[in-house]
Amino acid sequence: MTVAANSIPSLSHEASPRRARRSAAAAELLCILPAFAICLLVCFWFITWGSGHLFVFDRFGNYYDAQARAMLHGHLNVPPEAIGYEAFERDGKFYGYFGIMPALLRVPLLLLAPQMDGMWSRLAMLVACSLNLVYAKRLLTLARGRREKASSLNYWWHDSLFLLAVGIGSTNLFIISRSFTFHEAIMWGSTFALMAGYYLIRYLQAGQIAAITLAGLFALLAFLARPTAGAGAILAVGIMGLYLLYQSIRLHSRLNAVGGLLACGIIACGIGIFSGINYAKFGTFQGVPLKYYLPYAMEPQRMELTGGSQIHLANLPTGIATYFGVAGFDTNHAFPWIYLTQRVAVLPGAAIDIVEPHSSIPVSMPALFLLACFGGLAIARKGNSAASAAHLPAAGLLIGASVVLVTVGITQRYLHDFFPVLVLAGAFGMAELERRKGSAHSRVFRSTILTLLVLLSIGINCAFAFDYQAEIANSAPPGQHQRLERIRAMFGEGGLR
Repeated sequence: MTVAANSIPSLSHEASPRRARRSAAAAELLCILPAFAICLLVCFWFITWGSGHLFVFDRFGNYYDAQARAMLHGHLNVPPEAIGYEAFERDGKFYGYFGIMPALLRVPLLLLAPQMDGMWSRLAMLVACSLNLVYAKRLLTLARGRREKASSLNYWWHDSLFLLAVGIGSTNLFIISRSFTFHEAIMWGSTFALMAGYYLIRYLQAGQIAAITLAGLFALLAFLARPTAGAGAILAVGIMGLYLLYQSIRLHSRLNAVGGLLACGIIACGIGIFSGINYAKFGTFQGVPLKYYLPYAMEPQRMELTGGSQIHLANLPTGIATYFGVAGFDTNHAFPWIYLTQRVAVLPGAAIDIVEPHSSIPVSMPALFLLACFGGLAIARKGNSAASAAHLPAAGLLIGASVVLVTVGITQRYLHDFFPVLVLAGAFGMAELERRKGSAHSRVFRSTILTLLVLLSIGINCAFAFDYQAEIANSAPPGQHQRLERIRAMFGEGGLR
């Protein structure tokens, strides 16, 4: 059998670009691996409290295991010891108000390794942290929209800075510093919302049915993990689905009809599951029926203060001033020198039930906040084709996160609901900075300022996480206070502050 001579160069010509793209992708991966590794190592150190032990039983870290066992047995109530002080009691049975998604993730683990019951929370949060880094990088690639330059030294450095800002220069580090139910719910909710935002942008850029399906799926998972984190993703995907259905009628487009039905169907399914579970638990579709909440039963004045509602629009000015102000920290001569604060200027008319140690977005995430501001401007500006696909996801995630501004509690962990929109907008902010023209000196200056901001962000979040573990957390393993005292002694400072 003979082969035409001109066919061989053709095959070689087609294979060469593929090999070049694979080589470039491999080089890009190798370049950012150090930043990935640094983030995961620091997060691993904090999630294990410096012990290196990943599989242990943490206080209030076994609720999702108990919820998974309950669902396997056909009910939703859990043993009182699994939910403790945070229980909702109805008809002599105990429930948690937390979403079921992290519990569903536990089901196969409990079936495969029942002897590990109650020991999965640290690994679960580390997996979510890894996904945050993966999708931060993927969003940055989408925002740039030009992969041919991604392997340059400048891009490699910016990739590394962005990943460090996301992984250990943000509330991601504070959340992973303690593996208990509150933090795991927030971590998974924000991670899934970030993934939903990524796939929605993918769909808006390329129109792939698979992308809108994944966006809807991850929005559903986010909502079933933490409603405030997932509400924005649900809103954005739902609006997209309705728009596609409208376009399918107007243009007689079968493809738009399929995409719209998939998006709306998944979102309706998620809302239906959430409402059905609430009704099965509490006999009401209300998300958090405080009349069953044990802390409010033991402290009736809290019910009187809040009026039985977790949401008060009058709290909005206080929430904005607290979470977006620049006074969200305290300082002290003792290591680690910068601390979370409990000082809050509660404005007239606000109903604030509880104030825990907290900071603000500009204080705790200066690098990511600045990038997100640049990104927000780029997304809002007309004529920016690369960022136009981010309008709806960014707006949806911001609206959803803003629910925490009107809740009755103030605490550091609530800041993490803004994490998805900050990462998404921050990716476009980084791309915008890279596109800006200027001399070599101006580009070096911008990179230097950004590098210093990332290092500052890392230092601040390490300080907050370390102080949280050593002095604030009420379930610290033995030796945490003593370790802090030893470190302070090294700096000539004695005792706890």
